[in-house]
Amino acid sequence: MIVFFVAKKNAPKAVGTFNTLRLYDKNHALRLEIAYHADNQLGKGKVLHYHIYDDRFSKTKGEY
Repeated sequence: MIVFFVAKKNAPKAVGTFNTLRLYDKNHALRLEIAYHADNQLGKGKVLHYHIYDDRFSKTKGEY
């Protein structure tokens, strides 16, 4: 289950920079990572990208 929060009209604004969001399955195994950081395979500088993990904890090449 994935839960998203929607900011209300007068809610305080978020402060900071998004870095990483990791989603785990019911067995606590990492399945998806969404990240904003430098990734040499995708180019120079920070890039918003994701990795999908399998049962052996192998990850896919970054995609954006």
